[in-house]
Amino acid sequence: ARRARLLRSAAGCYEALSGRLGEGSTYFYGDRPSSLDVAAFSHLAVHLYAPMVEANLSTLLRKHTNLVAFVTRFRSKHIGLGVSGKIQPPEIIPIDESADAKKADPLSLDDKKRRRKAKDFVAMGVILTVAFCLLTNVIDVDADTVAEGLDR
Repeated sequence: ARRARLLRSAAGCYEALSGRLGEGSTYFYGDRPSSLDVAAFSHLAVHLYAPMVEANLSTLLRKHTNLVAFVTRFRSKHIGLGVSGKIQPPEIIPIDESADAKKADPLSLDDKKRRRKAKDFVAMGVILTVAFCLLTNVIDVDADTVAEGLDR
């Protein structure tokens, strides 16, 4: 019940973002990236590309071709990973719910590796998003103001 509610919520968010972006728009607001573009990219890229045990979010997101195109364009233009370096969608792995599987270690070595890759992917997304924000002056850090705050 909780999982279904969360998936409905995600589907609603994708629908709203898809409607706001529209068809053929490069960015959410005009011809330059905004903080919404950066935030949307960082979340959507993880949902689209991160290796997951179940690809529910990826499957829901792929229904909105304009959002998938947005992530691909943004990644190619601003992150420097062109289409030739395309990350493959995650493999969907069935979950074994037999009694023997439940008695065994709940996380197999493959699951542990997959979770580690997912964590690394999320960390890389955060790093790239912060770097993008700093390099494009989406976030402007004034060293003098910071120094004044430290002196107090």
